[in-house]
Amino acid sequence: MCRSSWIVGCFGIVSIGLSAARLSGVETTVQNDSLAPGSLGTIQAGFDPGESAAAWLTSPCNGDIVAVQVFWRSLTGGTGVSLEESIIIYAAGTFPVPGAVLETLEGPVMTDGVFNEFRYLDDQQTIPLMIPVTSGQRFVVSFTFLNDPDPGNGPSVVNDTGCQPNKNGLFANPGIWFNSCSLGVSGDWAIRAVVDCNPTQACCFLPSSCVNLTALNCAIADGFPQGPGTSCATVECFPRGACCQPDGTCDDDVAQADCTTGGGTFQGDDSLCANVTCPQPLGACCLSNGNCLELTEDDCEQIPNTFWAGALTDCTDTDMNSTADACEAECATPAECDDSDACTTDTCELGHCMNTPLDRPYGDIFPAGGDGVIDVDDILCSFAGFSNLADCPDAEIAPCGGNLKMDVDDLLAELDAFSGMFLCPDPC
Repeated sequence: MCRSSWIVGCFGIVSIGLSAARLSGVETTVQNDSLAPGSLGTIQAGFDPGESAAAWLTSPCNGDIVAVQVFWRSLTGGTGVSLEESIIIYAAGTFPVPGAVLETLEGPVMTDGVFNEFRYLDDQQTIPLMIPVTSGQRFVVSFTFLNDPDPGNGPSVVNDTGCQPNKNGLFANPGIWFNSCSLGVSGDWAIRAVVDCNPTQACCFLPSSCVNLTALNCAIADGFPQGPGTSCATVECFPRGACCQPDGTCDDDVAQADCTTGGGTFQGDDSLCANVTCPQPLGACCLSNGNCLELTEDDCEQIPNTFWAGALTDCTDTDMNSTADACEAECATPAECDDSDACTTDTCELGHCMNTPLDRPYGDIFPAGGDGVIDVDDILCSFAGFSNLADCPDAEIAPCGGNLKMDVDDLLAELDAFSGMFLCPDPC
């Protein structure tokens, strides 16, 4: 083969087959050459028909080769299109001999003065170029001539300045692959590939499984993508933990999604209510002078003779009677506040029912509300209540939370509790 070269100027890109839409990840152009828009390049016009220039390239990621690019240039420009032999993508093989053929683009039509880009294997643009590659995988893109370039003008392939070892090959008649640097080619071939990087991310599946998939494949599988950069090795799918509710209470072992959907605030994977402090909500604080402030329960209790109407209540006065709706009287005696719950103490305070949860063991009924232990006083109170429930209002404990009558079962339940035998779990 004969050899000659010229310096050339600016280039653009002609993309062949970009009209059809496609789903992609992040496209990365893989190149050995250092040419940039406006850079100079060297035309290598000393090829004969059937000879090839080839670039050994390295994939930056797991993905697919979706396009190849070849810089095609004449000295004078404007030579019209050229129908050439082929562009072949090979496995890396053993440099300078490529490996197995991965794909062939027959009859590329080249435009003078630009990087020509090819994305399809057929003229009808129905078969996309798509070759799977892995991060760090080497492959070869080879351009084969059908025509003999004009040695005085071209057009032909182009290279930059500075030929890198083991990255540039040349196939010459009568059928031998060479290291093109050793044949005097002054730089890297301006032959490139476009790799569609498909980074995987953690994709969660109910109830708790995880697979690393691309976002597209996760969606196809009806999974729940966890976002770029995530991995099943570090992501906990559908985490559960403490959930602070809007009313200031806390629930353990709640799924994050359920907590958020319910208006709560998730406290983190494997968190426990015992170890978190939930923000306390505001509520109507009813003052003894008839006025109302929206305060937390703790703040309301610091003001003498007040009643806190409950979480998320407010000082709205719908009937315009100068008393907040939440502060209007609802009881006069404790009997009006009986909620039939053995686990609450029912009182009427400042005209409002207070159903306070009991904090006592089952069977602790004396004095009213209990004293934290089950002793002989509780047994005596139970017998007194058997005669007259009014003498021991909390004695009616069987079965478990009471059956609305005082009888021998309540006495037996009390004796069992005193001896440490609980036929029923502590209802409180």
